[in-house]
Amino acid sequence: MGWFSLGLGTLQLLGPDAVNRLCGLPPGGTRRSTQRMVGVRELTAAGGLLGNSNEPAWMKARVAGDLADITLLAKSLQSSTHPSRTSLAIVAVVGVTALDLLGARRRPDPDDERTDVQTLAAITINRPRQEVYSFWRDFSNLPMFMQHLESVETSDDRHSHWKAKGPAGSSVEWDAVVTDDVPSERIAWKSEGATPVANTGIVDFSDAPAEQGTEVVVALDVDVPAGAAGQLAAKLFGEDPAQQVRDDLRHVKQILETGEVVSSEANPAGSQVRKFAKQRPAQPLSDRELVKMGGGQR
Repeated sequence: MGWFSLGLGTLQLLGPDAVNRLCGLPPGGTRRSTQRMVGVRELTAAGGLLGNSNEPAWMKARVAGDLADITLLAKSLQSSTHPSRTSLAIVAVVGVTALDLLGARRRPDPDDERTDVQTLAAITINRPRQEVYSFWRDFSNLPMFMQHLESVETSDDRHSHWKAKGPAGSSVEWDAVVTDDVPSERIAWKSEGATPVANTGIVDFSDAPAEQGTEVVVALDVDVPAGAAGQLAAKLFGEDPAQQVRDDLRHVKQILETGEVVSSEANPAGSQVRKFAKQRPAQPLSDRELVKMGGGQR
């Protein structure tokens, strides 16, 4: 409709008399000025639609303009030199109005745009494959190393409810179902039902070379809301799915090999990218920090 407005507006502005004749109206006079004013309106709508096609206000403006055109043409029927042409013009504008109404109602909202983010990451964990699989398969363990998760509640062997931290302190919840489960080899799942963050994933477990434990490979597919803008915002808030997977794999490796997530004084939250901005050169803890950690006075 933007290109339609551009073409029509140009014709009305440069050849108003020709448009009036086409509509069965006599040329010249106030009709010439009116036709040019309508042309300016069409060109304005064209600029808005072509420059910001997701903005529904421009389509609504076209609808208002269409109704005004129908009113003007209906009043011009009495002075028309070719009433059949004028009536045909009214029918044409009514048809365009219907298209504009449909477009105004179906204009996509930028907040509804989505981007499919695919992530593939791997890590080697120096523990037996059965142990790594069993730890991961118990979904109640997931919040221990998936730092963005608040909780996972299972209703049976296949179905669970997940609650995760979203950007800017928000929360996201969804239901998931296990789609494939091969003991010590693979776990696959997908979200189900209405969810703002649809996701599917596969975790493969295999023996690492040279008896170095278990190789874990995670493939994650996340439907991120708000398109590319939402993906950028997620990264800024530290909620980038790819970075989360890498963080989570490091954390599960540390838990299974050492019993805890390894952290440092410079980065007490562990290896989370969203905490890196708080890093500083390592320095001795203060007495207050030692007391808080249960270490007593130095």
